[in-house]
This record gives sequence, structure tokens and C-alpha cells, in this order.
Amino acid sequence: MAKQKNSKVWKAPDSGGGWAKRLEIDLPILDTGKTPRTYYFGSVKVTGQVPSIEVVTRNVTSGRWAMARAKDAFVKSGVFLPVKKDVPRYSVDADNPSILIRELNGKVHRGKFVNGKFKAGR
Repeated sequence: MAKQKNSKVWKAPDSGGGWAKRLEIDLPILDTGKTPRTYYFGSVKVTGQVPSIEVVTRNVTSGRWAMARAKDAFVKSGVFLPVKKDVPRYSVDADNPSILIRELNGKVHRGKFVNGKFKAGR
């Protein structure tokens, strides 16, 4: 097996005109005489040997088992947020998205944030 090259992190321009980190990873290459392949995932560049059919089959099987174990978590929508005393919960008014709804200690108020503080409206 060839030696693994060090991963490199450098800055590269992003599409918004600013600077974003770009990561390049060189995977260990087996001495099989095959040419390594390069794939891009957003700003990540991965270079490595094409896996054998045995490796792909093993990884697909492993992924299917993991998905079967996790499926119940994926099917259940949303998150549960317990109600705590003196901790407000905010949501958006379905009829008017510019209005927030604050629930605090059993009371419901509609309003907006003004200078970083919630201000109840009429």
C-alpha cells in the first residue's frame, strides 16, 4: 500500500465573492496498477483508488443495515421541545409571517422583536 498523503486545508474563493475553506484529501492508494480517481463534493476534493466490487457490496449491505436501524427516527417528523417555566417559545403567525407568537408561562402574545427585545403588539 502506498503511503497516505497529508490532508491539506487552504482558502479558495467561493461563488459569493468571499473566501471559503477548501479541503483536499488524498486517500491511500493500493498498489494494483489502477489509476486513482478524483471526485468533488462541493468544495471538498477526494482522490483515491476505485473500490473493488467486494468493498462496494460490503458497504451497501452495511448501509442498508444502518438505515433499517435508523428508519424510525427518519419517519417521525419534528422535534419535541418540553415547556419550561420562564423560557419563551416562539413561532411564526401562519396568517402574517411578519408577526411572531410568544408563549411564556401559559400566556400567548403576538408581536415583533424591536432592538433585540420582544415587543407585544395590540
